[in-house]
Amino acid sequence: MWDVIEHLVDPLGDLYEVTRLLKPGGVFCAHTINIDSALARAMGRRWPWLVEMHNYFFSPRTLGAMAEQAGLRVESWRVQGRYLHLGYLLSRLSGWNRALGRLAEGAARALHVDNWLVPINTGDLFTLFARKP
Repeated sequence: MWDVIEHLVDPLGDLYEVTRLLKPGGVFCAHTINIDSALARAMGRRWPWLVEMHNYFFSPRTLGAMAEQAGLRVESWRVQGRYLHLGYLLSRLSGWNRALGRLAEGAARALHVDNWLVPINTGDLFTLFARKP
């Protein structure tokens, strides 16, 4: 569930279904945003991942507890980065300053660099690995 679980209507119910479908020893992997990250706490309501399409927000602790409740055994979790298009990344500046975000995004488009992929790790994304016993 790479960037999926936060969009589900019933993530716990879906985790029960994942557990049912996995063979013993099978691995469940979820990558999602971390509501408990330093960046999320510092930005508060301006955190860019607080969008309507996200139905649920997890921390490694809460997602791990939910996975265990569904019958999985958490093996590990780790903070991970991602690649983002420069235009999108610059548009996220709007969380701090709307005019600055629009200006930066427009400049990237004008310079034809808005589709460049940029590696970024703000510490607010994590991947959890759990196994069916």
